[in-house]
Amino acid sequence: RLRALWRSPVYSLYKDKVTIGYEGDRKYHLFTCANKKCRLGKHGLPSTVRRYLDSKDHSATGNLINHAKACRGPDAVQSVMGGNNKKIKGMSHLNTLFTYEFKNPQGTRDGSIYAVFARIGSRVRSFSSRPHTSQETRANIVRWVTESNRPVKIVTDFGFETLMKTGRPSTSIPSPRQVFRDVHASFDLCKAKIAKLLQEYPGQLNFSTDAWTSPNHRAIVAWVVHLEHDGKPLSFLLDVKELPEVRVYISLLRCLLMCIPPVSYG
Repeated sequence: RLRALWRSPVYSLYKDKVTIGYEGDRKYHLFTCANKKCRLGKHGLPSTVRRYLDSKDHSATGNLINHAKACRGPDAVQSVMGGNNKKIKGMSHLNTLFTYEFKNPQGTRDGSIYAVFARIGSRVRSFSSRPHTSQETRANIVRWVTESNRPVKIVTDFGFETLMKTGRPSTSIPSPRQVFRDVHASFDLCKAKIAKLLQEYPGQLNFSTDAWTSPNHRAIVAWVVHLEHDGKPLSFLLDVKELPEVRVYISLLRCLLMCIPPVSYG
């Protein structure tokens, strides 16, 4: 019955199973840290936190927060506790897409745009021990549907909702319309960052093109830019255009002139 009143995000840092215990005549709830790497407990086991129910502050979360800070760090706890922050407005949550911080070989964080376009195979995948905030969920869904070519309506799929909400029924999943708007907004942000990257690149940029005929007999051409960063090649798509004319070489030249300067890539 008391669990229905537990609204604080800090509970997500502890296991769902809460033990009821007694110390003399005093009744308490025993919370077990959900961090598998927690070493603050005895004999190398995850730590437990008691909360006595016979005191006036029997619903306080101060001791739970204090342990979480000691176990996971203040930044992680602050991120979880700030998940329902009403002050976040506009498209600020979409900046999550372009501020991913990856660990470089020296162990420090790399928040540059090059890290965003770096190949997945060049870094070790790691997963956070804290749940996503609603803003982070929206940003990651945008990245997922765009990189994996998924339709925006996939967020209404029953299997997807089951995976997302099992054990976390309060998880917020954006609607397809919201995902559609976020994709367009993130494209504008991404285009501006790519433009800055290309304009400030100290070396030479190499462009390549490829053309093909779609099933409806429409000729399509794609433009790709290639560059080098820290000895590793990076490449990403700039634009895709339809060729309206039969004279391929003239059409390619016109498309090149249309794609490079006016699209704000520099």
